[in-house]
Amino acid sequence: MMKKIFGLMLSFVLLFSLFSFVGCNENESKGDTQAGEVVIADFEKWAPDFQIMRPMNSFGVVSVNEDPQYVHGGEASAKLQPMGGYSVQKVPYVYFPLSSELFSFNYCDFSLVDYITFFIYNAQDEAAALDFGLVTTIVDINNTERASGGTFQLQPGWNEIVYYPDLTIINLSYDITDIQGIYLGFENAGVRDPEDAPVFYLDDVVMRRLDEPVEVENIIELDEGEICDFEKAYQQYIITYDCPNTKCIPDMSIVEAAEYGLTAPSGEKVLRIVTKPGDATEGSWPRFTIPEKIVRESGFMNIPSEEWSEYRFCFEVYAETQNRTFFPEFYSQGGSNWTATNVSARRGQWVTYSVDFTNFSEDVVSNPGFIKIAWAEYIDAGELVFYFDNFRFEKKS
Repeated sequence: MMKKIFGLMLSFVLLFSLFSFVGCNENESKGDTQAGEVVIADFEKWAPDFQIMRPMNSFGVVSVNEDPQYVHGGEASAKLQPMGGYSVQKVPYVYFPLSSELFSFNYCDFSLVDYITFFIYNAQDEAAALDFGLVTTIVDINNTERASGGTFQLQPGWNEIVYYPDLTIINLSYDITDIQGIYLGFENAGVRDPEDAPVFYLDDVVMRRLDEPVEVENIIELDEGEICDFEKAYQQYIITYDCPNTKCIPDMSIVEAAEYGLTAPSGEKVLRIVTKPGDATEGSWPRFTIPEKIVRESGFMNIPSEEWSEYRFCFEVYAETQNRTFFPEFYSQGGSNWTATNVSARRGQWVTYSVDFTNFSEDVVSNPGFIKIAWAEYIDAGELVFYFDNFRFEKKS
């Protein structure tokens, strides 16, 4: 009976239940050293299994299921009805924080993770896509930074998902000892009513932890003043997108400039972005991101504040099809503060963005986080092509 009461309340409580989650490195608990299989959630009890779940981006409904047909182990599972926004088509996802003071666990150190496995039942008659990955930063109750671990095709019925993290790739952009959570992402359902949403059942989310941490080599190499110049092999793995409206997800690739009739401002390679139209002018703000770890590795935060007036941030942008304004956003560590600027990309020419350090808030320079390049959702054009190159800081001559 109690589980049925929880089922009725769950989709509301998950939105508003607030309790203490902390940065993983700050929480020294027994979870830091526990090896073997660790159950993240088997949904046999309200706390912590359901209570720690965080539905995001107008997710839809999460509820308790006790129908044994949709239970993999035990007597209950989580029923998921992912929706996402209707007027603005957000990508719905739900995540599990890997650290909690309230429940005294900390599983954030991925150098100790062998794999993560879970079972999910697809109640549809056709295959469905599932995006699974890592929450790298919990910005606030409404926002996270994520790193996709891969897309899985869920066949009708039960599916076992096993995810082996590629620590070498993850370590390029994030601190592998401080991964904040794991998430499951679904396609936007395009419906207003939960009864019309697809249905999935999640059970037995388990992490296999190692006795000893895996040693991961840091292969990040940056030239003097470089943040990202797209010339090094590892840089093809570090740029990600953040798009509230799924229609606006861009195509992104690092290419040889000469193959597109261009001369790169620096080196031979550039970042090519193909933007997509959405549903409303300025209805959302798609972005691509240079990760916090790369920004901090560049070292500009070590420049004394009395010398900031001598330095500036720079990059180049080129519009192939149409002039557009982009909005570079510079964040402090963890995304808590940020400064937005702008640059006009011009058709058929390279434009240099150049803004002095003194134009940014103090913590953005002294304690930097990620850099995002945003643009307005648009409906007045089709696909538009832009090129970016040589994100850097430099001393003014």
